[in-house]
Amino acid sequence: MIKNALIRRYAVSALRPQYIWVNIGIYGIGLALICIINLLALRSGAVYDGELRLCLRSVYGQLLAIQFLLLWVWGGYSAGNALRDEMLNKSYDFFRLLPLRPGQKLLGVAVGRNLLALALAAVTAVVQLVFGFAGGVPVFLQAQVAFALIATTMVIWNVAVLSSVRVRKGKKQRRGISAVLLLFFALWMVPMVINLIILVSSVVELENWKLSFFTADLPGLLVVGSIALYLALWAMRGATRQLTRSDQPLFSPAGAYIFLSGCLAIALGLFWQELTGRNPKMWFMYAATTHFLIVSIPFGVLRSYEQYMELTYELARKHGKGKALGLSFFRASNPVAWIKLYALWAAFSVGAAALGSVEAIRWAVVLAGCLFFAWAVFLLLVEFAVVSAPKNEKIKFFAGFIAIVYLVLPGVLAGILSESVIFSFSFFGVWAAVGERALESSPNELMLFAPLLLNVLLATVFAIIIRRHYRGIIAARRNML
Repeated sequence: MIKNALIRRYAVSALRPQYIWVNIGIYGIGLALICIINLLALRSGAVYDGELRLCLRSVYGQLLAIQFLLLWVWGGYSAGNALRDEMLNKSYDFFRLLPLRPGQKLLGVAVGRNLLALALAAVTAVVQLVFGFAGGVPVFLQAQVAFALIATTMVIWNVAVLSSVRVRKGKKQRRGISAVLLLFFALWMVPMVINLIILVSSVVELENWKLSFFTADLPGLLVVGSIALYLALWAMRGATRQLTRSDQPLFSPAGAYIFLSGCLAIALGLFWQELTGRNPKMWFMYAATTHFLIVSIPFGVLRSYEQYMELTYELARKHGKGKALGLSFFRASNPVAWIKLYALWAAFSVGAAALGSVEAIRWAVVLAGCLFFAWAVFLLLVEFAVVSAPKNEKIKFFAGFIAIVYLVLPGVLAGILSESVIFSFSFFGVWAAVGERALESSPNELMLFAPLLLNVLLATVFAIIIRRHYRGIIAARRNML
């Protein structure tokens, strides 16, 4: 790791003596205050009833809260600003030309920018272990805490680096606004941090925290850490992909299918015991909880107009400029990948319902069918904005406005006219309508026919418009050839 050129480069600026003593001084004073405050509380008997073991366990939890601040807040902020600073300093092109593998670049950015935070976290970990052993915190629990902390830190750092890869070099970064937003976020987080400190102060109670995963009851920290590790590995893969091919989407289609399958399987494991307990509501909760995946993941495989043009060049070299070019282009288009992602989610949702009853399967199929066209309307609006971008850059605002109106207007009209049926024409209304009928075992599926018909009509109109744009892209490539 020390041989990494980026780590050595960042170490020069991060470990300057004139700056490092300030951070170390703040850290040392904070550590001393924790010890003094807890010692006074122990002597007064107002908090720990004079029991030394409780005081030591509380200090262990408070040191864990410091680890959160060092690794999650400070570390995440530093990792997220690394590439942004490279772009502001006009050294990003030099960064891209470094003879390092993508994984080495990611390691250099994430670790190199956080050398001081890692050093202070290591010192805190040693002190934490001392207080943990002195306070009788079980070794296995300490190992679980460390595993969950490291895994979640990996997620935050990788996502932070990933989020900074696509910053536009041409735009002036407004650090003042960022600082104000960060301060606002910090003030908003104060109550949560206080509650977190209270929770980790009694960290020993986490030893009995269990989470059900399929048929087993596992330690909750291990489950959380394992899920975080899964997400961290995929975030790492996405970051290395973007450092290598920033001109490509975040996911390849195959990668998106595998990632979604893993997430759906993890969610199925967490819901398993409830689903097999014949609880009629659980399949719907599983579908609603996992649905955000097929709302967000499609943006990870989204090709831009420029990427479409590059795609046609590659396909033309492979298939020529005949009919095969149009067919292969359509197969590689955004909507085809999105439909496969939706089919994967629908299969898992119907499978989850199958663990309950035949009636649940029927309603899961109704939900998947009705929701598909409502979901398709929004994503086709996204595709419409993508393929129309060269002709009109403002078209994305028009598409966004249409999406907001379609999402909100049915609910507003339903409230004004006191007709709840109108709400079912909204994306959220489809969920509400199906959930109301499925969970109450109402046989009236015909109420969903009118919203379904409208969504089919809108999706068809957008599909026709997008198809015309596809033809224009293919025609432009053929003319170039």
